[in-house]
Amino acid sequence: MITGWEWILLIFGVLILLPIIVISLIIRALRAPQPKTPVKEVIKEKEIIKEVVMVPCSYCGGLMPQTSTFCPNCGARRKA
Repeated sequence: MITGWEWILLIFGVLILLPIIVISLIIRALRAPQPKTPVKEVIKEKEIIKEVVMVPCSYCGGLMPQTSTFCPNCGARRKA
């Protein structure tokens, strides 16, 4: 037969151990590895094509880009 103190210890044990077990199960469930969703890799490519117009230098006759201010061959300033 269970005495008064044994009932108190049994109820106290249940009141202490039950929440600990429930909390540990909740923590394990939260720590469980989540399935990873596959990540789709998006590659955006853009091809830029520029046409460079070459003009002759009025001093040395070498070709230089139309946007250039100075001749890459002789260093002379480009005339407008």
